[in-house]
Amino acid sequence: MRLLRPFLCAALVLAATLPAQQSAPLDVKTQQQYERLLRHRYTRDLTEVFAAMEKSAKTDARAAADTRFISAFRLGDWAQVRAELASLPPELGRGIYDKMLSDLAERPKSGVRIEDIFALADAAPGELNDLELRKIGQMLGQVVSPNESFWIADRMSRGTEKLGGKDPARRLAAGRVLLAGGFRDLAKAYLPDGADLDNVADEGLRQEIAAFLAA
Repeated sequence: MRLLRPFLCAALVLAATLPAQQSAPLDVKTQQQYERLLRHRYTRDLTEVFAAMEKSAKTDARAAADTRFISAFRLGDWAQVRAELASLPPELGRGIYDKMLSDLAERPKSGVRIEDIFALADAAPGELNDLELRKIGQMLGQVVSPNESFWIADRMSRGTEKLGGKDPARRLAAGRVLLAGGFRDLAKAYLPDGADLDNVADEGLRQEIAAFLAA
């Protein structure tokens, strides 16, 4: 065992220094199927949801990649949506994700619920950027009125992988989402102030938050 110990230590050090595993390259046909999702119009009308439910039993591994993805999207299978996005090349996965957010956010009645929005936020293939935070906030503002924000307050308090809870970065993201959604009073509970605000690296964001808190 003593003889093996140096080799085990060396193996652990080597494993720690290896780069994170990247998504496997897609074959040309699958790449084209996923790229069609960049042009898809993302909606979740009831008729589409029911149609997806009828087809779900027939959807299997032989179905085209975009067909499987759209089915998961319409059925609210966000774990599958998240897994698919994470498996794609970063630029393609982010492009599909942003297209979904844009299409859903521009329709006041997009067919999504509060939990759908939080799950969609957590499905982001990477950290949420400024535009994505605004789109998510916009969607929350469409499905929840300001006088019913206690539903959102409870979910933000418990936290998700990307929003709310006790982690400072997730609280900042939550505050920005809430501000974009028009939940101004609730946003104040999550946005940093004082010394915590000074720690925000983005000067433009820091000034935006300071101006909001001072208003």
